[in-house]
Amino acid sequence: MGFAHMILNRMLPMLPNLVILFFCAFLLPSVLLGQYFYESEDSSSFASEKPVVDYYEKVDDKSFYQQKRIHRMKGDINSYSARLHDLQDRFDKIFYGMSSSKDFRKPFEMNTQPQRPKVKRWFDQDDANETLFARNEPEPVVSQPRSPSTNQLAFRVESPGEFKGTEGETISLFEQENVRRKKSLRYFIISPSVVIPHKIHRANHALPKPKYKKYEMGFGLNVAGGITHERWRFGLGGIYKKNKHHSSSYFVERGRHSLSSDSQTVGGYLDMGYQLPLGQNFDGYFGFGLGYYLSMIGDPRDRKQHDILLIGSIGLAWYFSDNLALRLGYRYQHEEEVPAHLIDLGLGFDF
Repeated sequence: MGFAHMILNRMLPMLPNLVILFFCAFLLPSVLLGQYFYESEDSSSFASEKPVVDYYEKVDDKSFYQQKRIHRMKGDINSYSARLHDLQDRFDKIFYGMSSSKDFRKPFEMNTQPQRPKVKRWFDQDDANETLFARNEPEPVVSQPRSPSTNQLAFRVESPGEFKGTEGETISLFEQENVRRKKSLRYFIISPSVVIPHKIHRANHALPKPKYKKYEMGFGLNVAGGITHERWRFGLGGIYKKNKHHSSSYFVERGRHSLSSDSQTVGGYLDMGYQLPLGQNFDGYFGFGLGYYLSMIGDPRDRKQHDILLIGSIGLAWYFSDNLALRLGYRYQHEEEVPAHLIDLGLGFDF
């Protein structure tokens, strides 16, 4: 007894430390391991319940996608309701020998299709303008009742903005940009430009009246219109440009005199081009023009010159709305008197 009592007296002060040691050695790993498994299960269940379609570029895209889903669900419920009414009618005929006198009405009205919200733009003044500038929407997909033998979901989400239709086809809600470029449209382009002449008419002293002609930077305007098919452009265009003589220009006639007049050119051409999508709102383009021009030149007496007109162009188009684009490009315009490089900054309309 004395020995046991002595051992007990020595262990009593160490009892709290032993309890802490026991908790750390046995209970704490169990608690942490249980918490780990709990958090893993919770995170995995959260991941499994995470919706497939998470990110949208615009709120209207998400709203339109959800409206399409709800619309198809309503059509599915209407189909189930019709089948249930047919089953009840068969039951009454078999067990009661009579047909149900109740008129069947579908729970949901399906005549109205979901529509993408239209944004009112500054150039939309009436319904005619909205029709003119509105983007060509794809034909709405009508939900058709399925036969009673099918037992599938109304749709299956494939990727953001895509789902399976009743016939197994993949339906996409976000192909309006491609639709705009694929369908045949009409276009109109107006482009003011800076004209940079690059030809200098050197003086020929072998002639009786030699001249030296150099032109300053000038102003130009290009307009074109026609139709587009797929990504090709076909139409007609017109040009105007004006350049004044540089102060160093002169002519010799009983002495040396400076030239202070100008050269003006008008012309028309066949406009052909190709437009290549580079991004959601950006297109690259290049074009070619073949036509005829007339130049009115003062050097120093007024004279006229006409010949074949050649045009080549390349640039970028930024669609800041559905049918309106800001165009920045380079154009080369060849003619005999003032062939020039032109920097265009204009607007393009698709309608």
